[in-house]
Amino acid sequence: MVTIKDIAEMVGTSTTTVSNVLHGKLNKVSKETVEKVQRVIEEQNYVLPMGTSRLTAKRSQIIGVVIWESLHYDTSILADPFYATVVGALERVISNAGYYMMLYSSRYMDDIYRMARAWNVDGLITLTFNYEQYQGLTAMVKKPVVAIDLSGNISGDIRKRVYDVGIADEEGGYLMTQYLIRCGFEKIFILANTDRAANHLRYRGYLRALQEAGLPNKRENFVLLSDYREARMENYERLLERMDKDCALFFTADRLAIEAMGYFQRKGIKIPEELSIAGYDDINVASMMMPALTTVRQNVSQKGRMAAQMLLDILDGKPVEENYVMLPVNLCIRESVRDKRRRNF
Repeated sequence: MVTIKDIAEMVGTSTTTVSNVLHGKLNKVSKETVEKVQRVIEEQNYVLPMGTSRLTAKRSQIIGVVIWESLHYDTSILADPFYATVVGALERVISNAGYYMMLYSSRYMDDIYRMARAWNVDGLITLTFNYEQYQGLTAMVKKPVVAIDLSGNISGDIRKRVYDVGIADEEGGYLMTQYLIRCGFEKIFILANTDRAANHLRYRGYLRALQEAGLPNKRENFVLLSDYREARMENYERLLERMDKDCALFFTADRLAIEAMGYFQRKGIKIPEELSIAGYDDINVASMMMPALTTVRQNVSQKGRMAAQMLLDILDGKPVEENYVMLPVNLCIRESVRDKRRRNF
């Protein structure tokens, strides 16, 4: 591998001169020498190591992305289409702006705090943090921190003190439950693998729709699913005993809805003729299912792009017009829910 010393010897100059060219300090080097150094760099395909490229610069040109894994994943968190999509959107904006992205995820906040302190980053983007975790990280790193889907009691003055891009989670839960009620369903199960953060807000929207329709709120209709796939299969098996043709299942995440669709179809249950299923997120495979999944659509890529741009604007000293952004959601009506009012079922 070619080094700065090797380049200096090829050009016939000092390593300091080569370093000045690499770091853009061209006022200290003649035009002729600059051209020679740049020509050798190009010929040798030299790339300055990221760990040492910014030692003399004010910025590292690195943005850290940290994810709190609130759930168990059998493989990688990036196997979840939501995280894969948002991280991909972040990376594109970050790299196009000339920055590198460093990614770290853990179920343990102490590990995340320790890693964030060790990184020489210009700023951080957090995913699925609550307000206390966000506040702790911001105080610890003394760098700009932008959140995606910040949860907790984010109201009043707190909204003025955070940078966050999220969605109207409660509204999404309300819209889908309202739609299922309009389709003639009175027995609606809501299924999630936590009762925290976004899932809790979606559940609140579900409760509001039931209340407006004058339907009873039965706590047993909130089904808490296991983090572990094998245990979730047992959850679905027990649910079979409580289901009938007049009930609907509303999952707070598409990946769970799709998993359950496969399970019930293998049991010989026809969807939507014998069971209606709805999801939340509108991940890319939702429209490819048979039947295609009715869901709440959120623009995951837009969240990533907006969060990345917000952090870049902060780093560049540009004014941030909205520091607390809630993106809208809308229903995506497909074939996995039957309208009981229609006679063709």
